[in-house]
Amino acid sequence: MRAAVIGATVSRQEQILPLIQVSTRLTHTDPKAEYAALAVALATYLHKTAPLDGVVFLKQLQSLLPHHPAATELLTVLAGAHQHALRGGSTFAYAAELGLHSGVSGYAYHTVPAALHSCFQHPRDLMTAVMEVIVCGGDTDTAGAIVGGILGAGTPLPEGWAQRLMEPDLNPAGLRTRARRAGLAVATGQADQQRFGRPEGRVPRNLLFLGIVLVHGFRRLFPPY
Repeated sequence: MRAAVIGATVSRQEQILPLIQVSTRLTHTDPKAEYAALAVALATYLHKTAPLDGVVFLKQLQSLLPHHPAATELLTVLAGAHQHALRGGSTFAYAAELGLHSGVSGYAYHTVPAALHSCFQHPRDLMTAVMEVIVCGGDTDTAGAIVGGILGAGTPLPEGWAQRLMEPDLNPAGLRTRARRAGLAVATGQADQQRFGRPEGRVPRNLLFLGIVLVHGFRRLFPPY
């Protein structure tokens, strides 16, 4: 999910790979996570200047990925997603072809292909693209965030979406401030030390979300799975 931010903020394509490596290796050791994050960042970078072109994207991604079986696997899956989208197939149908009948999982080689399929099919329609991947079910927050991050880099948000954000520190003005600071940090190479948000609100908010996560986690222990 955070890979799109890198693609949206860098000014040159060669900056993407080293930043993705640093970002991904903070939390993931599997190279598949790094390759999938690279695909998201590259798609975002390309969409900043023109609607995402699947052919151009796949060619550029191939040039950035190493010669590794996991990289070849990702390219194969994404090429399949592109061809399926060109034929006019829905993201829901594509997910079913991947065997994801119960929803898109959090596995990188499921989530990213499904998200990019929706982007390939609706490169100029952010709302439809996001809804297309969400109706697949499963890990909808991750898949929706990836689609929104990629297309949001070059497509205006639908009217009123930003105003409906419930986080008080994530209003449109706050988001613009964060975007400016992120761009400045990338341009200067200096980390932004200023913290965002209100500390007094974090504890009750995090406790609330912890309860929600625990309820969902324990719920999955019982049928229907």
